Amino acid sequence: KLSQMLWRDLEDPTLSESRRFRAAVGLTAFANQKHGEHDERWRNLAPFVAKRLLVEIVSDPAALSTWTTAFVPVRQSLIPELSRIFRDRAVSDASRQYAASVLAAYVADDPGLLVDLLLDATPQQHAVLKPRIKLVEKSVRKQLHHALALEPPAEGEPKDVSRAHRRRAYAM
Repeated sequence: KLSQMLWRDLEDPTLSESRRFRAAVGLTAFANQKHGEHDERWRNLAPFVAKRLLVEIVSDPAALSTWTTAFVPVRQSLIPELSRIFRDRAVSDASRQYAASVLAAYVADDPGLLVDLLLDATPQQHAVLKPRIKLVEKSVRKQLHHALALEPPAEGEPKDVSRAHRRRAYAM
């Protein structure tokens, strides 16, 4: 069966990353037909697939829309890893910027996640998210208002200074 062969290729770390990624692309066609059946497998492979997706986009930015669309059927499994990359300062600026572009498409219908990303966005990432935010502006305003109203961490609790700084900046 084709899907079994593709899963075998995707899950085989001894194969080239390119071959594994192409198997992932092929499997997205089956994700539409059998929603939820392989969610756990996709979540487990999300770090590889998200990283490789961004490698492909960075190497050919004109293919951004094509690659983003190809993985829509499994976007829910990729969002957490793409969000991690979006925030990871150790990752290249190009990968973080394209992660913002892919996430803007994948979370356009989730104002809460858009706000969460916005609070951690660099100015360049903010520019990518802003058009999506405008589409759901009323919902985003509610979510942003709620996020800004959150209490700061109690004494002794770790805090994300950059995020707190952004919250104060948005409040001004």
